[in-house]
Amino acid sequence: MTRDRWMLGDLHVATLVWEDGDFPWAYGRIEPSPAFAGIERCFVPSASGDRWLDDEALAGAGHPPSSSRLVGEDDADADAVYLHTLVLRDRGAASWRCGPEPLDLDPG
Repeated sequence: MTRDRWMLGDLHVATLVWEDGDFPWAYGRIEPSPAFAGIERCFVPSASGDRWLDDEALAGAGHPPSSSRLVGEDDADADAVYLHTLVLRDRGAASWRCGPEPLDLDPG
């Protein structure tokens, strides 16, 4: 299992615990930090009951994609990756996608 801190700039929002994956998706669970409450409104419910991170709402709250990084707890010297998508499911389960570059909210 790999544990990565979800950082918004210098703010530790949650820890994502990788349990499995099916490229490009990673699966595991989320361990929210106290700071998570400040961005929880940036998740929107889907018809299935999952809650998806609204990247534009997060950017509007002052956290652009370039600030949304995953940093390994076990290897803090490794290069961070950027969180692209996060889906919260029942009982702390989560799915996410990430990559070496920040998400581009203006693809045009």
